[in-house]
Amino acid sequence: MTHEPARGSWNMAVDEALIGAVEDAPILRIYGWDAWTVSLGRFQDVDADAFRGAPFPVVRRITGGGAILHGGELTYSVVMRRDDLGTAHVKESFRLLCAFLIEFYALLGWEARFAVDALPEETAGTLGQRRAVCYAGKELYDVVINGRKIGGNAQRRFKSTIFQHGSIPITLNWEGLRRLFPPDELPAAGDLTSLEALGATRPRDELAALLVQAFSETVAGGALTPLPLTAREQRAAERLERDIYTADSWTFARSRRATREQMQ
Repeated sequence: MTHEPARGSWNMAVDEALIGAVEDAPILRIYGWDAWTVSLGRFQDVDADAFRGAPFPVVRRITGGGAILHGGELTYSVVMRRDDLGTAHVKESFRLLCAFLIEFYALLGWEARFAVDALPEETAGTLGQRRAVCYAGKELYDVVINGRKIGGNAQRRFKSTIFQHGSIPITLNWEGLRRLFPPDELPAAGDLTSLEALGATRPRDELAALLVQAFSETVAGGALTPLPLTAREQRAAERLERDIYTADSWTFARSRRATREQMQ
């Protein structure tokens, strides 16, 4: 399913609403943001007062990792049954679920590789280090092109399902990042790239179609059927947005696990 750009709280609510919706076939959702928006990792501690006064809307994800400034990007989410992925290992599941991104960039004419395969041996010890800004660090199966990281991905595992979402930056908002984080927490400009920096000029709908093609060929094993949200998913997303994703007690509380349990 492909959704028009929307507010951050709605995007996060729909992602969660889809987790219980997967049945026989995996779900791929492609969406965007109607304004530059910060998403915080599920367990990320931040200065609540500073982020309440941030120049952008702030939401908190159900996945871990560091903050991302979303806006000029394609964002995807995937929900599938754990049994269908064929592995119980977390790292291997990242490799399998990020493989369609490698294919997507190949369709655009670029050789993309996983960080663990592409970066020099002397940098191997830095992979997986936690950083306040997602793009400032590299995980084993982050995607790099010409040695530069492009986008980021985060995963959440449940009893019977796996949920993963990630960003594919069309452009990077460096000015916005500098307004949010001190210089020592920011990635180096030479460590990142975007579709714009790589010279991509295709319209957003063409990029989304290529992403669907790559996922169909690499993960789904066949064509996907475009479907809107069901009435049940719509209602669940509306409730989650109202009760969770617009609540300061979720976005800014220090103990998200305890807070979430209290809110439900």
